[in-house]
Parts: sequence; C-alpha cells; structure tokens
Amino acid sequence: MGVIIKPILFRIIKSYQVSLTTYPFNTSSQILILNSNDIYRNLAFEECLYHESEKHLKYLKDKPSWFTKILLWRSNSCIVIGRFQNAWKEANIPLLHSNGWKLARRHSGGGAVYHDLGNLNISFIQPRCYMDRQKCMEFLQSVLQPLLIPSNCSIHIGNRYDLWISENQTNTNTLQNMSKISGSSSKFGANMAYHHCTLLFDANLNNLSEVLKPTFNDLITSNPVVTNILEGQEDQFIHSMKDFQQTLTLSQTWSWIYGNSPSFQLALENYEPNLSYLTNQFGSIVIDFSRGGVFKSIGFDHSHNCNVDSLLKDFLSELTICLHGAECRTNSWDFILDQFVSKKLIQLNGENMSNEQLLIIKALKMISSLF
Repeated sequence: MGVIIKPILFRIIKSYQVSLTTYPFNTSSQILILNSNDIYRNLAFEECLYHESEKHLKYLKDKPSWFTKILLWRSNSCIVIGRFQNAWKEANIPLLHSNGWKLARRHSGGGAVYHDLGNLNISFIQPRCYMDRQKCMEFLQSVLQPLLIPSNCSIHIGNRYDLWISENQTNTNTLQNMSKISGSSSKFGANMAYHHCTLLFDANLNNLSEVLKPTFNDLITSNPVVTNILEGQEDQFIHSMKDFQQTLTLSQTWSWIYGNSPSFQLALENYEPNLSYLTNQFGSIVIDFSRGGVFKSIGFDHSHNCNVDSLLKDFLSELTICLHGAECRTNSWDFILDQFVSKKLIQLNGENMSNEQLLIIKALKMISSLF
C-alpha cells in the first residue's frame, strides 16, 4: 500500500501517558521489555508472569486496577500457532526446517502468526475484571495514528481486535483495500487475563531495547515502572524459577507443539505426486490421525463411488494394523515400515511388491520425515 509507520513508533510511551484517562493504566503499572529473542523463552516468561499474578490476586478480596503489566518483546523468525490449532495443518513444516525457523504453540487461542525481528509483540496482563480488549486496541490505535506516513492514512480496529491501515481517513466498516498490521488473541483465568498482539513495523530498526530505553526516560513525567529484562535474569521478576524452567522445557517439546493438535487427515498424493493417477481412479488415499498426530487408519476416501482394487484395499488395511497408534514423529515410522516390507516380501515368496504399494510406503516415510 505504500504506507509505513515511522521509526518513532517506539515513542509509544508518550501516547501511553496521554491515554491514562481512557485506559485503566496508572503509574503503578509495570512495563517489562524482554531482551531475549527466543520464542520459547519469551512465551514461557509471559505465561509464568500471568500465572503468578493469578495466584497472587486469588487471595485479594478487592482486585486492584493498578495491577497491570505490559510486556514488550521480539523473537527471531518463527511460526506461533494457537492453543487449539493443528501443527500439521497450520504451518509449512518443511519450509520451517529448511529455513531453520522454530515452531511454537502459545497458551492462548487464535490463529497462526509469523514472528521475526520486524514484529513487536505486546502483552497486556491485568485483573480479569478490568480487561477490555477493545480499549487495548484503541490505545494502540491512538499511539500509532500520529506515526503514519503519509499522514492522511488511518488505522481501524477490526471485529477480531486486530488493526488495519487504510490509505485515507474515511470512516468505513469494510476492510477492503486495507492492510492488516496487527492480530491479537487472549486468555482469561479466574482472576487474571492477558491480551497480546503482534505489531508489524520497519524491520530495519535498531535493537529494540536500545530504541526504547531512552524514549521511556525522556517522555514519561510520572513514570510507570519500566524494566529491561536480560536473558537469564527472569528470576528477578518470577518468584518460582522452577515453574519457569518447567514451562520453558514444556514449550519446546514435541508433545506440547504437535501433541496438542486435534484430529486431522492427510492425503498421500500431496506428498507423492506419482500417486495422483490412483486418486483420479479411486479417490484420495488419506491417513486419519487422532488427537496428537497418532496414526488411526489409512484408506481411500469415500467420495468416489467406484470399485477399489481389492488387493490395494487389503494392503491399506494391513498398513492400518501395522501403524495404528504410532505417533507421527520425525522418521519414527521408518523402522516400522521397513519391518512391514520385510514381512510382506516373505509373504510374497520372492515376488516383488507392486509399484503402487512401494509408492505408498515411500509417501508414508516422507510424511514421517517432515515432523
């Protein structure tokens, strides 16, 4: 669109001070700037900060409005999926591996997002009774509007608490011809809640902490507590480092990232194009996975009303028995499939397996190698 946000985006605290009357922040609020660019470490810190606040407020009869923390951080290139999303469906895993990017699962809902150092993450953590997601986004809108180039552009809030830029200031309810610059998601507990969002900005900005630190000092007259947190210093802000380390470890495990995926299907021809002629003749060969990427069955879908080759159908039934209950981890099916092929060759008494059977085995190994 040719619209950019000025590098002085990080004068955000100037507008923060102005917005105190419209958003329930005050001078007792904390602004925490994470120095780490590791997605797992940043998400673990956010989650532990939220949980410790939740425990603390549990014993307070009156929930103080000042109990607000704003967390600012960036991460190296990665994909972050929502709490209930499917890792296999939402991310291009081969591309992640080839680029050396990380895949992470956050604790809030919402969709998959791409993070890099040109993306600022903002988390609002405060008592649930005071959390207003609309006001969070109105706050960001008021901060960003004066920073747009050209100045006749306008920032709009979408119905999913996201931010969009239009090339004119006309008030409109349509998002056509707009560019999305921010998406958000939330988590609500019994006492606390957090609303976090991504914000795209100029990727060529200098180090975030270097830009922010003098800006805070120059522009706030009645300062909230602003703290720059270096990697390894989380224990100064989180009481239980044991909980932090456990959360950090969990956030990197296969069980958390992949194992929380809902049930899904994969079509073999997407991984072995040479099977497309079978698809045209009999329909797709699909794998059914139960929750967590656990192999359930393999067979032809039933959208094609035609007779499937009985030998091929029996072969898929044998594969279902062989792989049933196996998790789709990296190369974890290789040994199982090699044993299956060896037994199959013995059963064939010296005859070769069909080309279709070999292609199916190849496709299954390909799928297993990707995750």
